Amino acid sequence: MLLNIVAFCVFYALSALAYYFNHRYIYHTKPRGPRAIQALWKIWAKFHMDHHRHWKQDDPETKTYVKVPIVGKLAGLIIICSLCLLINPGAGLGVGGFFIVYGIRHGTIHGFKVANIFKPVNKDTHIYKHHMSHHMPGGLNVNHSGVHPFIDRLFGTYHDPDDILRRSSSDH
Repeated sequence: MLLNIVAFCVFYALSALAYYFNHRYIYHTKPRGPRAIQALWKIWAKFHMDHHRHWKQDDPETKTYVKVPIVGKLAGLIIICSLCLLINPGAGLGVGGFFIVYGIRHGTIHGFKVANIFKPVNKDTHIYKHHMSHHMPGGLNVNHSGVHPFIDRLFGTYHDPDDILRRSSSDH
């Protein structure tokens, strides 16, 4: 039982770190190397940049881009969770738990009611400001963790969301 709990915590943390590094270095850093890799990155990055452009709750495109690419995420979740379940039930649940927490928080931050249970996050909360500040022109290179600000603090990419939001609103 203790091993399952430890495995859950370790694999949840590893999933959160994998998300952070994927977001920071794959979505926001143009790769060097073969043209095929760069072409794939352009497609992947386009979806992500569309998500950055369509983030406001009153934008009709927001719902589409908050969920992109849901099919890839679900396929990855099924494969990774299945492999982790072979290691330890807690490992699979840790990975699955991260995807669930991230999915719910990300959806509610962008103003959606998730599964008719979880209501949109209040715009005055730190988690809302942390995530949304990353969508602003002055925040694209900081606050990559999405829903776990302590990870940005750990890797030095945390920036005060109020400062970013204030600067972005004064630029317009």
